[in-house]
Amino acid sequence: MSTVAHRPPKPRSPWWVVVGAGTAQAVGPQMFLATIGLFVLPITEETGFSRTTVTGAYSVAAIGMVIGLIIVSQLVDRFAARYILIPGYVLFALSMALVGTAPAIAPVYLIPCFFVGFFGAGTAIPAARAVVSWFDNNRALAVGVVTGILGLGAAL
Repeated sequence: MSTVAHRPPKPRSPWWVVVGAGTAQAVGPQMFLATIGLFVLPITEETGFSRTTVTGAYSVAAIGMVIGLIIVSQLVDRFAARYILIPGYVLFALSMALVGTAPAIAPVYLIPCFFVGFFGAGTAIPAARAVVSWFDNNRALAVGVVTGILGLGAAL
């Protein structure tokens, strides 16, 4: 007979989910949308696009995000957040890579920008859902902390 006492596993703190979700949001699609203004002049010089075309990419990404948010919000109600969050970040990263490799043809440049917004939508709602699902109390505080980390990331 063994005399070693087994300790129950230590419960994980839900606040690490808040830190992870906030950090993921800070460096994700919102970073693209928050910092596009910084890159207008370098992009216009590199590609020869007008500033209207480059800033229009922001509008195209925002339209993609609106369409994506409608679809993602329905999927999050049906499936677990991780099944939407992980592919959302992977596809968002691929879309960002496509923006960087798109030829200097305006319509072709705007297509990956649409997908940046569309797949970027697959990150915000599932991350909030993941945070909310870990909390019985202090849900609003947790979502507020995630939003604060998101704003801090955009400011940096």
